Amino acid sequence: MGGGGRCPPGVPLHLVHVVPLPTVFYGESHEAPAEAFRADGERIVSNALSVVRNDQPTLPVEGSQLPAGTAGDVLLGLAGDASMVVIGSSYSRRDEGYLNGTALQLTHQARCVLTVWRGTSRDAVPDSKAVVVGVDGSECSTAAVGQAFEFASLVGSSVMAVHSWQPGFLPASAPSTAPVTADPVAAAEEAVLSESLAG
Repeated sequence: MGGGGRCPPGVPLHLVHVVPLPTVFYGESHEAPAEAFRADGERIVSNALSVVRNDQPTLPVEGSQLPAGTAGDVLLGLAGDASMVVIGSSYSRRDEGYLNGTALQLTHQARCVLTVWRGTSRDAVPDSKAVVVGVDGSECSTAAVGQAFEFASLVGSSVMAVHSWQPGFLPASAPSTAPVTADPVAAAEEAVLSESLAG
């Protein structure tokens, strides 16, 4: 969140670092690397806290270094009481088309919003680009639209809703009020988009 990111008013920020599992080689645990991991984690958490407090002095923030485990399992446990979990991408290229294992685990199992940051610290400040949200008329889609508007309001941006369809196939979620036109499929799909944004 440092460098210009913003939390909603009154929402605390919890910075978490997970200590890597101890290295085991031929049945023997190496304690020295484990201690080095813990010391490195303390430094990481301390530096992150300093950045956030300098950037947002009034934001409630705490930092934790949690015992050895996988990042996915630890963050999944914390996600139950979170409104959003934010992680960085392990890929250096923005156009990399894959999510890492931690992101995939959280995407499939976390019961809160997940943000995967693919940028760098140099461009962490939210800009005026639109927040893009895909809609299909489902309950999940409705929740996504709400989150998109909430985030757009937070950073002073607009929302672009995107809905696509296959020509010739009426959507299962098409409203009964869809107008009758020369192209009923397009009319029904446009009605899905309109109804998704109406709430």
